[in-house]
Amino acid sequence: MESIGVGREEIRIALRIVAIVAGGMLMVLPAYINQTLFGRLRISVPVSLAISLQLFVLGVLLFIAAIGPARLERLARAE
Repeated sequence: MESIGVGREEIRIALRIVAIVAGGMLMVLPAYINQTLFGRLRISVPVSLAISLQLFVLGVLLFIAAIGPARLERLARAE
């Protein structure tokens, strides 16, 4: 007898989608954040760029972590 609800696979897929979207946002958002920090808050340029670069790198790492396992699973199945 199967229970009605959300299984682990659906939760895993949903979390992967959230991670991909968050990673994409962190890759695009630093440009806007950089402009806002430098323009409105008068933070120095090196500090503003450092914050933007850190957010971009975090987005790339999150995106790779979310996409990577699926790619590796496909390569393992093909062999």
